Amino acid sequence: MSGGKASIKRRLQESQKGSNKALQRRPRSKFLMVTRYAVHGPAERCRSARDVMPGITGGNLIRNQLKPVFILVLLLACGWNLSFHSPPPATASPLAQPSALGTWKGESLCVGNHPSCKNEVVVYRFEVARGKAGVVLLLADKIIEGRRVPMGKLEFQNDEAKGELSCEFSRGQTHGLWRFKVMGEGMEGTLVLLPKKELVRRVEVKKVRAEEVPAPPAREMYEGV
Repeated sequence: MSGGKASIKRRLQESQKGSNKALQRRPRSKFLMVTRYAVHGPAERCRSARDVMPGITGGNLIRNQLKPVFILVLLLACGWNLSFHSPPPATASPLAQPSALGTWKGESLCVGNHPSCKNEVVVYRFEVARGKAGVVLLLADKIIEGRRVPMGKLEFQNDEAKGELSCEFSRGQTHGLWRFKVMGEGMEGTLVLLPKKELVRRVEVKKVRAEEVPAPPAREMYEGV
């Protein structure tokens, strides 16, 4: 009987020891699992990512993510810089004045055999023809005994790009064509009779200040001349 009791007691003690060991192992195993996940889990995932997509993880991932942003910022900066420094497109100023405007003085010389033609010292005054785009008004004088004598007025078509002026006119039995070419401070011109296109005058004048020539006639004196 005593042997049986001792055997039962020994078994109970062994069973209790086993339970204590199991209870001691449980928290340790849970702690180890959490620690292992915390320590090894990310490393295992990173290794898996590197295995699947080499060159994209870690520093390469950051560089690849920032590269498009850097390129976009660089392009925007370059575009702004170019737009800031680029000169504006050249456009013709709406206030630009025809180069023929002003006072000109020189000679109008006869060409060919025309007994009625006389060489003249002339003063030409070109003005804007109001309300007529691309047209300038010529008030023409000749100097006789130190005075300006009006010869008439004509409207010229002005080709500013070419520096050319032209006027086709008819007066009495005369049908003619005046042409002038502006060359800086000088201007040359011709008069031809139509329809034969016979050259009868050559003109060479230089731009001068108004005070360098005699005073102009009254404007009404050019009417009907």
